Amino acid sequence: MFEKLYKHIIMLKFFSTGLFFMAFLVAGCDKNDVQTNNIVINVMSPAKNEKITNVSKTDIHLFVEAEEEIHKVEIKVSEVKNPENVVLNFSTFVHRKTFEFQEFIDLSAFVQGTEFFLTVKACKDHDCESSENLQLPFTL
Repeated sequence: MFEKLYKHIIMLKFFSTGLFFMAFLVAGCDKNDVQTNNIVINVMSPAKNEKITNVSKTDIHLFVEAEEEIHKVEIKVSEVKNPENVVLNFSTFVHRKTFEFQEFIDLSAFVQGTEFFLTVKACKDHDCESSENLQLPFTL
């Protein structure tokens, strides 16, 4: 009698655990979020084509806002003439409607007049098949 009751309890535990994981998967990212998920990227610093004066403490500050959800944000600062020379490379999964980023980077090793791109990619869906992209030039 106790063996049957024990087997039923074990089966109930497996069933409830399975239901929990199914609920977790259903509540995750929806790959169909793309249709109406408008994203806006606002860069507070640097301004477009700005000539940076404080090169040892260059402020990279931006705000990303989505209508539904931001899935991933990628931020990169690289030289225009040498794109492989990446000064800042940041990537994170967000899963919120808003995201703010601020970091001070040291560009004092570069000569006056060096041109850079601040590149921002904000993914609209989980696989990043659709994204909002921004490329902002600035110089020393």
